[in-house]
Amino acid sequence: MPILSVVSSAVLPSGGFAEVRGLVAADWLLAGKSPEPIVTLIERLVLVDAKTLSIEDILLTPLADYFVIVNLIGTEVAKAKKTENGVK
Repeated sequence: MPILSVVSSAVLPSGGFAEVRGLVAADWLLAGKSPEPIVTLIERLVLVDAKTLSIEDILLTPLADYFVIVNLIGTEVAKAKKTENGVK
């Protein structure tokens, strides 16, 4: 897996610091095959306090933090979709 730069970040309501790296095709393809696509994307893309999250970590994430993380990923997916549709 290539190491990509952080494309977005946020301070979480719990005080942690979340970072999201850029998406690659493998992330999208693997998420599409997963029964829980967002969990797969979080596991592959997100660092919280410079640490990757396991599935257990994700499931035990405070809901307010989870929503912030999902929003960060959603923003990056929306940017990719705009590019896919020829809009920059």
